[in-house]
Amino acid sequence: STRAVTTVAGKGYPTPTSGFDDGAATTVASLNNPSGVCILSNVAYLSDFLNHAIRKLDLAGATVTTLAGQATFGYVDATGTAAQFYNPGGVAITDDGLLFVADANNHKVRGLFVSDGVVETLATSTGQVFGIAVDGLASALYTAETAGAVKGFGLPTDAPTVAPTDAPTVAPTEAPTVSPTEAPTVAP
Repeated sequence: STRAVTTVAGKGYPTPTSGFDDGAATTVASLNNPSGVCILSNVAYLSDFLNHAIRKLDLAGATVTTLAGQATFGYVDATGTAAQFYNPGGVAITDDGLLFVADANNHKVRGLFVSDGVVETLATSTGQVFGIAVDGLASALYTAETAGAVKGFGLPTDAPTVAPTDAPTVAPTEAPTVSPTEAPTVAP
């Protein structure tokens, strides 16, 4: 069966208007070539390609706000609108709110913590990074790049997920304990 398609953010057709405005999702907010979208907890995160920004669409409240970046391209790891991107493409998010951004023309994979807006560079690539996906376990990240490749990256974790071969195994309900001055230990 055919489904209706509805504009949920930006002014769109029949009279497309690009811009860089926050506000009511379909009457005030404007986007400039949005190119990536992912959803977590009734919030859509959008990469606004030509505005060099990451936008947040509250699906329940139907409002768009700028989470990070600004209408000027560049490369700065910072918080919120002090951060800069250069044509962010695909986006992917983990269940704990780490948003991965394919920063196409900076040739970078950037991480954005949606809780506080902090942007950090996670990896540098030889080609433009456009598509991005995170696996269901948040243990690997994949990028599609103009250098003619799909690349995979292992993601860092707070605690080891695989015990060394000479260490005891960890039961599913146990968790390694970590002290700031010691290496991780496994409870017997």
